[in-house]
Parts: sequence; C-alpha cells; structure tokens
Amino acid sequence: MTLNNIDFNRRELTIYGVKFPDLDTLDSVASVLASQIYEGFKPNKALIEVYRDYRLGKINQNDLAKRIHNAI
Repeated sequence: MTLNNIDFNRRELTIYGVKFPDLDTLDSVASVLASQIYEGFKPNKALIEVYRDYRLGKINQNDLAKRIHNAI
C-alpha cells in the first residue's frame, strides 16, 4: 500500500476525508503515514484524526498512546 492507494487529496487538504488546516500539516502527517505504510501499517480515518490533532498540538504526548489505542 502506498499513498497512491489511500484517499489523499492535496488540493482539498484531506486524507481519508479528514480535513487539514494547511498544506504543511497535511504533508507532515502524510510523511509519517508513508513511512508507516511502507512498514505494513494500514491507517483508518480515526488514526488520521489522531495524527492531525497531535501535529496541531490538540493532543499532548501523554494522551497520544491512549488515543491511538482507541482509534485502532
């Protein structure tokens, strides 16, 4: 699976339909996803939201693992 196989839209700033506020945040999360997908990870919409919110500072590091676990 590559980013070409997932719903990734730079023009609309979305991944799996999850809206991003800017291209920098979108690219940052896409980069993380690309490396994880390469290793066999299969993302879902809930995980994309967690990654986005963490990147935006809405989730602190202490809550990150809990939110990822809940999103799986």
